[in-house]
This record gives sequence, C-alpha cells and structure tokens, in this order.
Amino acid sequence: MRYFILGREMDMYNDGKLAQTKQVNDITNLSTRQTNYTNSFSFPKTAKNIRNLEDLGIIGNNSNIPYQKNTSSLFSDSGECFVYEGWSIISETAKDFKSNIYDGNLEVYKVIENKTLADLDLTDLSHSKTTAEVVSTFDNSKPYKYIVADYNGLALYDTDKINIDSLVPSVKVSWLVDKIETYSGFTFNGSFKTNSDYLNLFMTYPKGTPSDLGTTDLVIINDFLQGLDHIYINSYTLLTDFNIIDDIKLKSNTNQSTNISISLDVVVRGENNQNAFNDNISVDVYAVLNGVEIYLGNTTSIATFSFNKSLSVNDELYFIMKPSSGIYVSFEVISGGFTSLIIKKYNSFSIDFLDELKGMTMRDFLNEIVWRFGLTLFKEKYSNVYDFKTISEITNFENTIDWSSKFVSKESEKYIFGSYAQNNLMRYKYNDDNANHNDSYLAIDNKNLDDSKTIIQSKIYSPELSFSNSLGFTSKVYKLWDKEPKDDGTTTYKALANRFYFMRSMENTFATTVTIGSPSLLTSQTITVAPIESFAGLTFAEIISKYYPDIKKILNKSQVLNVRLNLKDSDVSDIDFSIPYYFKQLGGSFMLNKISNFVPNKETTVELIRLNNL
Repeated sequence: MRYFILGREMDMYNDGKLAQTKQVNDITNLSTRQTNYTNSFSFPKTAKNIRNLEDLGIIGNNSNIPYQKNTSSLFSDSGECFVYEGWSIISETAKDFKSNIYDGNLEVYKVIENKTLADLDLTDLSHSKTTAEVVSTFDNSKPYKYIVADYNGLALYDTDKINIDSLVPSVKVSWLVDKIETYSGFTFNGSFKTNSDYLNLFMTYPKGTPSDLGTTDLVIINDFLQGLDHIYINSYTLLTDFNIIDDIKLKSNTNQSTNISISLDVVVRGENNQNAFNDNISVDVYAVLNGVEIYLGNTTSIATFSFNKSLSVNDELYFIMKPSSGIYVSFEVISGGFTSLIIKKYNSFSIDFLDELKGMTMRDFLNEIVWRFGLTLFKEKYSNVYDFKTISEITNFENTIDWSSKFVSKESEKYIFGSYAQNNLMRYKYNDDNANHNDSYLAIDNKNLDDSKTIIQSKIYSPELSFSNSLGFTSKVYKLWDKEPKDDGTTTYKALANRFYFMRSMENTFATTVTIGSPSLLTSQTITVAPIESFAGLTFAEIISKYYPDIKKILNKSQVLNVRLNLKDSDVSDIDFSIPYYFKQLGGSFMLNKISNFVPNKETTVELIRLNNL
C-alpha cells in the first residue's frame, strides 16, 4: 500500500495490510448517512514519517497534525486508487503511529460541521419590511417571498385589510442549498433539483416580527409664524432626514421611501385689511408637497392637524394657511400661527435572517432535504461533486452489473433487517407536544419486529391541526404568534421564536380587489393576486407514499445476505454503490450495502440486500 498525508508519502510496514470498509449509505438506518472508512491501522515511526508529521511524538513537539484536517490518499501497490483526497486522523503515537482514513460522505459533513445557516452569505435576504417590499416579492423574483397565510397573528386590520405586520418572509429552500454548495466548495447534482416539489419549497422566517414598531422624531419645530407668504422659524430641531431650504421648506434626505406622521398645531388670531381686530378669522390649513396643496382642514381659533404620507428622496414639504374662501380679501396673523410642528417617521422592521438562522445547522437542514426526497449521497472520487439519488434510481435494473464470476459462497441470510420496527415513525416538531397529525410511519410487514420506533425526528415544525378562514381563503395555521385574550375583550399577540416551517407557494386570484397594508406603517395598496400557503405533499404520509415505496418493498420480507467474494483491487477502488449487482448463484439482483474489511488478494465479506420484490 502507498499512503499519502498532505501529499507526503509515508513509510509503511512491508507486510502491512489495510482492511477497508466501503459503505455509502446504510439502508438499515435512514436517519444517518454513512461514509467509507479504513479500519484502524499502524505505520512505523521512521525518521521520514516523523518528519512528514511535523515531529509528532517527539518530546516538546508542536505538531498540529492530530488536530486538523489531513488530506490523504491511499493507493494499492499496483496503482489502484482506493481513497482520493480523503481525511486522515492520527489518533495515537506509541511504538508506531495509529491512523484511520475516511472518505465519501464524511467530507461535506465535516466541512459544514457545527456551522449554521447564518454562516452562509445571506446578504440578498436583507430588507426592510414595508408594504411595497412585501408585494414586490409576489412575482418570485427574489430568494424570499411573503406567502400569505395565517401565522396566528392579527391577520386583518380595519376589518378587511390583510395585515403585513402579521406576515413573515419565507426563503427558497433551493436558494439555501445553492448557498451551502458555495460555502462548502462541493457541487450537488441530482434529479431532485429539477423536481417541482423541491423548487416550490420554502422555509419560513422562524419568529414573529414586531407589530408595534414605534416612531422616531425627524423634525420638531416650535414657535414659528405663518403669514401670507412666509414661515418665520424662531427655533427648531432638525435631524438628518430633512433640510431647511430658503427658511420655508423641508427637503427629505432619505434614500428610500419613508412613512411619516405629521402633527401641526395652529393658533389663529389676526386682523383684516381694514385693521379690524378679529378672533374668528376662518382659515384653511394646507401641506404643500412638491408644489401640490394637500388640504388638512379649517379652524377659527386653535386646532391640531395631522396627516400621514410616504416621502421619497428630494421631496419638498411646507405648510400654509389661507383665509377661508369668500370671507376676507386678505388677512394677517398678528398672534400665534403654526405654534408647533412634529414630524415622526414610522420605523419599518429590518429583516436580515442572520441571527434567526443560527437556530438551524447546515447539516440538519441538508438532512431535512435528504429525508423528504428519499435521497442517498454518492461522492465522485476525483471531484468535489455529490450525486443525490433516490432509491428508485439506485435500484434501476437497467444499470445492473453481473458479479457472478466473483461469487465464492454464501455465509448467512438474515430476515430481520437492521434496527427497524413494524412501524417506523417519521415525525415533525409541534407546538403541542401531544400532536402528531402530520406524522406517519414506514410500515414493515414482519410481526417479529418491535411495534414502533422513531427513525426520523425533523427539526421543522408542523402547522396546526386547525384551519383558518380569516383571510378569505382556507389557510393552515403556521403558529408564530401566541394570542392572549384580555379581560377587556381585546387580544394581544406575543411573538414566538425558533419555529421553522416548510410550506409551498400557490398563486391565488381574489374574487374582488383586496387591500394589503400595515397599520403600524400607515401604508397600504390594493392587490388582486397573491401567493398563499400550501402544505401539499409535505405530510410524512405523502412523503412516504411518493418517495419511499421502493424502500418499503425492500424492507418487507427483507433478505440480507452475507457472501464471500473474490474482489480485485480495481473492483473496490472503482466500486459503485448506486447500481444493482446480479449473482447467478443467488438467483437475483441485489443492492450492495457494505464491503467489510477488504484486504487485497483475500476473499472479502460483502453484505447484499435482495431486490426481488421491486
């Protein structure tokens, strides 16, 4: 054998034999994905090996070899490559060095180990939650979408308006998988990537967002007078959102639309053009936005006016009073005027997903995808490419290889496969610990097995059992708020956290025009079409029915054979677990589950799973 660590060839014992075990995915455990490995072996403490391992084992050494990823390769004496750029672990130094070599699926899982989705580049998910932004996601042009559903918050306001304060964005699962590929440096191939079930799969933002966003004072101006053509400002506080222009106008500096609320206090006391004193001058009050007058109301004495508006960059705003039509030819305010002006900005909620996606590891997220599509990972030896295949693709008899010539003998035949039970549960998480309405089980027809066990425990939450009709259509409830009724008949909504849901998006055309908006941001617009939630195909019963029938057939009346085979170095170095193998002596085709302790030029035990039931 020729063994390389970090590109450095190691001295090996002349008679040393490395027993190798090959196994891509142990079908006896659907919740894990296995890797190839060599059994523990030793190699000598020669001067060359000590040097190659950076003085490992020498007193006072500072070698990092036992604590890092050591890229390694293993070749037969004839040049066959058993492991290409695998992962060596040096576990012990005694009279010699102790080592294991891993490859296969371990690589991608090692790279993403202990990493969360928040470690990905999530820049494209960051946005401010405004009415315009919510509606802009409906056309599927962004990696996230606001899918209209009942999240157990205040679904409607003003009786019939869809409340965006109680909606959350959902990110495309396919976009997150692509980001994991980029982060890990591996490419994921497979037919699942063109599957509509996969392309139309979203994961929700995992917490309820604030509905009372509060306001920020932009401008506070006290004690300024309004004549026919002037504003006289005696004192003011001005934040960076506005500038004073020519002493009479406020100019918006914001780089995006800003929702504002204006409160304007007016005191009227003046005289007409004959200098006749009058306390009952009737005036109309206007805001002037970009030269367009906006009528605020009328007063004859003291009044407070308010209005709400969305301002964009360079918008110009000021205020005027005019005598009410037909009362006076002219007038002058001699006392009072606009005594205070307060402009407040309604704060939108900034969503960047970063903190919230720390609650889901990349490994757990990939497992959720693997489970829902019944996938097995196969790494290509000489590239950073993984092929994700379904069981039906793995057991395609058109790809069968005849290994009859390698058969030596059958050692044993078992009928109880792995640690399965009669009912093998696949479970969601629930807000109610006693719920199970979207769970199901993979049934095995063998009365000698235990009654039940959980084989898959998802970290994704299930929607509630109950439905909601508050939005004008029947929606499942994806609980991200708790409702708390008060003694006075009102209800408060408490945001929940760390609840990831999967859902699909389905386009819905409303029977009539619908208003969608935010009572917190004081904005709204009308829509006729919106994406609404769908949980189609996401119950575990549906998943098992669609993606696990071939596994069920294999496990029912299962036959697991241990056989002895004469395998060449090239058979093992080029082994393909993703196709069936035919043995004339056994009268059928089999899934190759495991090659145990292969040593060149010796018979090898291989575990086979009969495929005759397919």
